[in-house]
Amino acid sequence: MNELEDRIEKLEMKVKILEETLDTLQNMQLSERMEEYIQSRARDLRIVELVNSVSDNSSLDLRKEEESVKKILKQKKDIERQNNEIIKKAEKFSEQYETDSRMFEYEMESGLVTDYYGKKILDNDLLPYVGKGLRITSYNGFNSDKVVIPREIDGYPVISIGEEAFFHATFSAIFIPNTVKAILRRAFGDCQNLKYIDLPNKLEHFGNLCFYNCGFESFRVPDSIKKIPGSCFCCCKKLKDIAFGNQIETFGHGAFKVCQSMKKIFLPDTLKTIESNCFSLTAIELLVLPEQLESISADALTVTCVFLGIDTEIDNGENEKDSFSKVGMIYCLSGSNAQKFAKKYRIPMKPLNEFKAEEYGL
Repeated sequence: MNELEDRIEKLEMKVKILEETLDTLQNMQLSERMEEYIQSRARDLRIVELVNSVSDNSSLDLRKEEESVKKILKQKKDIERQNNEIIKKAEKFSEQYETDSRMFEYEMESGLVTDYYGKKILDNDLLPYVGKGLRITSYNGFNSDKVVIPREIDGYPVISIGEEAFFHATFSAIFIPNTVKAILRRAFGDCQNLKYIDLPNKLEHFGNLCFYNCGFESFRVPDSIKKIPGSCFCCCKKLKDIAFGNQIETFGHGAFKVCQSMKKIFLPDTLKTIESNCFSLTAIELLVLPEQLESISADALTVTCVFLGIDTEIDNGENEKDSFSKVGMIYCLSGSNAQKFAKKYRIPMKPLNEFKAEEYGL
């Protein structure tokens, strides 16, 4: 009897920790919104620096903006400190949680994935993980609202989430251990009830369509992710806010297509490539393109585009004809590739120093 009571007490403690974790999400979302504010204001200051460098007018004064950023940054740090203890509890909980491995099917990580034609091929991105741990291939649980993936099964670490492993799953939250390095194609496809996903900071690989048609409103991309692959967040109709890590280099084809609630997106300074149809059928009206961006698909020019760099190429694919029946405005530097492209295809453009960030709520 004492053993049973002890097990019940431990279970109640785990439930309490999980509830505390979920309760703190509101504060985390507030912190993310502050981070977006800080990024937007920092971008504002960078834009003004560029504007001042090419403008004949007197320099713009953004000292009030700088003070505002400092104040918000302090508030954000305070919230993060308050959350820190609960988050540590949650991490300890997810690492020590004893889940029934019978809820999952799994296999040794092979590096094999399914290509467009249904054929199994070796994915070079997965080569470092081959034979190093297990791949979750499916989930057999019933009516679970929250799922915790185990750190290990049969003595082997869980290292990846396989193709369509949780396809059509109905849970609202999932906790993924820090052993996991890769999430493969359509792993969480069509999880329309999924509101929260706890991703490890050292996650390195997303597969195509891995979050297709999920139900979350906000999302944080781990710092170690370098590419948002094709259709990664396609049809996430409720997704409004997304925060990126500091290593993102590529947005793949249709990465955010049909994210109908997405009105703003703050592009990371590390971004180098934006592929075709990346923002199609979203509510985005403005793209402030980083100075180091190397190329962007021409189909993005249906919105206002602010080119901070001079060398960014605009890729019109094989279409050499003037096909811009619906275009936005291009703000760019004199002599930039963007200016040359706009002239060639008769796209409306203005000098960068005429861009007014406040008109777009930045």
